[in-house]
Parts: sequence; structure tokens; C-alpha cells
Amino acid sequence: MARLVLVLSLAWPALSLGTPAQNDILLVRSGDSSIYSQAIEAFDHRLEQLCASRANCPRTHTANLDTWQAELTKPPRLIVTLGHRASALAWKKVRHLPQLHIMVSETQHSLHGGGSEGVSAIFLEQPLKRQLDFVRFLLPDRRRVGVLLSEHSSKWLEILQTLTRGMELDLHVIEIDSPREIGKRLRAYGSEIDVLLALPDPQIYNRETLAGILLTTYHDRIPVIGFSESMIRAGAIGGIYSSPKTIGTEAAQAALSIMDDQRHIDSPPSLLDTRVNRRVADALNIRLPTESEIQRWKEDQ
Repeated sequence: MARLVLVLSLAWPALSLGTPAQNDILLVRSGDSSIYSQAIEAFDHRLEQLCASRANCPRTHTANLDTWQAELTKPPRLIVTLGHRASALAWKKVRHLPQLHIMVSETQHSLHGGGSEGVSAIFLEQPLKRQLDFVRFLLPDRRRVGVLLSEHSSKWLEILQTLTRGMELDLHVIEIDSPREIGKRLRAYGSEIDVLLALPDPQIYNRETLAGILLTTYHDRIPVIGFSESMIRAGAIGGIYSSPKTIGTEAAQAALSIMDDQRHIDSPPSLLDTRVNRRVADALNIRLPTESEIQRWKEDQ
């Protein structure tokens, strides 16, 4: 069996030059995490719904990193990668095949095929305007918006300045040179902000720093708007994000658009999820919109 896999793996480049297998979509996940399984399940479910009005529905195949090159004897019409590791490998090995990268950051995608013809992506990051809209909706009386920016996230500074001016929000940038200084900088500038917008910068928000950031802001009674469900559960007052189910649902529609119309997609997610932490809101004596109000805001996006 091992010999067969080796032979197929070595033969893949030659097979890739042949006639593509009709309608095949190969989904390649970066690992065994349940988030990939949830996204694939949603992808298949949405694809089945969309195919109800189609005469010819794509077939899907799912593979892990160590088996994907041997899954098909002919190359697929589209490779959908889930996660950074899978996107990097697909870009390295079969960049001549059409690809859709999901569950990847915009920064990482730029390293693995970003801007290349035939390589599309739906990013994990929510648009900055949508995040600021949510801040203004959720906490309308909190106009002084603080953001922590490192060298990694400083690329967002100009657009943040433009957007906040247009929304009549007062932007306060707290520059972070090292994770060790986050707490000190927050305490020094905490009196100047009344809400902290967390942006997906791994140099600032990670397993080693998140608890300290949330404790510091909670002590200073500064609500945090997060960018993931886990961050909101941990103590952010609310946030918008895309769950694996939402990502898989949107990716199915994008996959058909790419296959049918040869569209090139490089975009943030259009679908989103919202969550609030009412326990934290009560502790900070903050009244949040009702669930129905939040749902109406979400539907307007």
C-alpha cells in the first residue's frame, strides 16, 4: 500500500497535465481539527442545496495533507484548501491547478499565491468598516476607540484613520513593539479610550497575551470587541467573525462561481456570525442591544 501511495504521489505532476476529471472538487484540510470537518460538512450541504437547480453537480472528495495527492487518479477542476498548511502545500505543488483557499488570513494568502491567476481566497478577517460599524452599533455611546497595533498590523492604520473620521469616531492607536509591553501600554493609555477594538494580529493577540489583555481592560472597565468566538467566550463583550459552518457555506457558492465563470475571488467573508457576552456586559454595567436587534443588524450587512 505504501508503495502504491508513493507511486501515485510521484505520478501526480504527470497526471496534472492530463484532462481534468469532470466536475471534481478536492477539499484538502490542514489537519484533523473538528473545525475543518464542520466547514466541509457545511460546504457539502450548501453544494447539495445549490445543485438542486443544476443539471450537472460537482463531485467532492476530501483528503488530508498526507494523502491528497493520491486521492484522485486525475486532477480536479478545483482544489479547495482549508487552513494555512494546506494552502501553502497546494500553492507549492500544483499551482497550475485552480484553487480556492479558505480559513486563511489575508497576510498568509499573500505568501501562498495571493494575486496569482487561478488562486482565489476567502479571508478569515472581517472588513475593518464592518468591525467599526459593529462597535458603533453595539456601544453607541463609546466613541473613543482604541486599537493595539504592532509592526504586523500597522498596515491597517491609514484605513482605520479614514474610516473612523467618516464615522465620527475618535481613534486612539497604542503602538506595541513587544508583547511584554502590552499590559504596561494599556494601563498607560486606558484612560484615553472607552472601547478596545481587537484586530487579528498574532503578535498581540495570542495564547500567551490574551488573558492579560482581557484582565487589564476588565479592571479598567473597558469593553473589548473581539474577532473570534473563543475570544468572546473568554471575556470580550462581543464581536463578529465567521464560524467554520459559515465559511463552508460561503465557500460552496464561491467554488461554483469559480468553476462556472472562471471568476477570481480575493475577498473578506460576506457571511458573518455575531456573539455577545452578556455576563461581561452586566459586570461592566453596559446595556447591549437585544438578540433580535443584533440579528437585524447582521441581516443588513
